[in-house]
Amino acid sequence: MKNGLLEINQVLGVWGSVLCSNRGELIESVPPTGFNKTTLEDIGRKAVDLLSSAEKSVTGSTEAVIHYSERKMFLVDLKQAILIVFCTPSVDIPLLRMTVNVITTRWQSDKKVQRRLENAAVDRI
Repeated sequence: MKNGLLEINQVLGVWGSVLCSNRGELIESVPPTGFNKTTLEDIGRKAVDLLSSAEKSVTGSTEAVIHYSERKMFLVDLKQAILIVFCTPSVDIPLLRMTVNVITTRWQSDKKVQRRLENAAVDRI
């Protein structure tokens, strides 16, 4: 799982990535410098809330890109968890999306990853 996050972090413009449970708790992380566990879990909870709200109003919504002046956050709903990728504003989102899709497809067939996701899985708040 950590290797997948490291691969995602190799995309030009990516600062770091984290995988959170559906309650925002960290499962695995290769975060940007300066982010502590408390901050990452707070971001995780907000990401879960955002994606849950979007899912209710926009059928089939599985990702979101949040734009800030100095960064972007790419959020992906994996159903059992939320993937959060921290990026520069100039990141190539289609390339990032393709990389994330390759990694998450690999995770779906990896029994160790699936076991970790199942152990961390909780119903959404």
